[in-house]
Amino acid sequence: MKHRSNDREMAINMRREGLTYKEIGNKLNVSKGLLSLWFKGIPFTNEELEKLVIHRKERKDRGKVASLISNRGRRIERELMAGRVSREKFDILKHDPLFLPGLLSILGNASITDYSFYFHHDDPELVLFVYTWLQKYLNIKKKLITIKLFTDKVGEGRDLLFLSTLLDVDSAFIKICGRNTRISKKKTFGFNSSVRIGFTNVSAIRALKTWQKSFIEYYKKVSLPLLS
Repeated sequence: MKHRSNDREMAINMRREGLTYKEIGNKLNVSKGLLSLWFKGIPFTNEELEKLVIHRKERKDRGKVASLISNRGRRIERELMAGRVSREKFDILKHDPLFLPGLLSILGNASITDYSFYFHHDDPELVLFVYTWLQKYLNIKKKLITIKLFTDKVGEGRDLLFLSTLLDVDSAFIKICGRNTRISKKKTFGFNSSVRIGFTNVSAIRALKTWQKSFIEYYKKVSLPLLS
């Protein structure tokens, strides 16, 4: 009984310092029910109540930080795994006659961020090649690839029909935009517009960036012996 009396005093002091029922129970090996009985009718000063609030907030914040660290660790692990898979896939695809030319075309003309991909060009045949490449090698579904036609009133009808036929998509799926002056104004195959295709797929973009690094490593490995 004396032992329990000492535990009760210790528990009350811990509670006054702001510790939670769980923390006190773990330290003294007593149940939450018994703690509730011990604390019943015990008066707490405003300062002690403030300590309870502060401690509860600190404990909650520590939980958030621990959760963030855990989630970050899992995300990094997933990214490392995805990177390994992408490198292994590159080693297989590099022997495909269309894979490396498509990758070079993309890396030379595309705008790539962590969340988006855009390829902009005035050669419709090259646009078709990249459009097909994205579907074949990155498994981007056709309906998820956005298409924008940069043209003027003169070329709008003609080039829109040509592009929709070339890419085998409904013309309603192609967004008409004003001419982009960054693209050359030369006519290509009678096509006087430029086209931008894009998608937002984080996994595919990560694979693309991994392939870019793998290609540089592969190029160094293959070309340096020839130059020496």
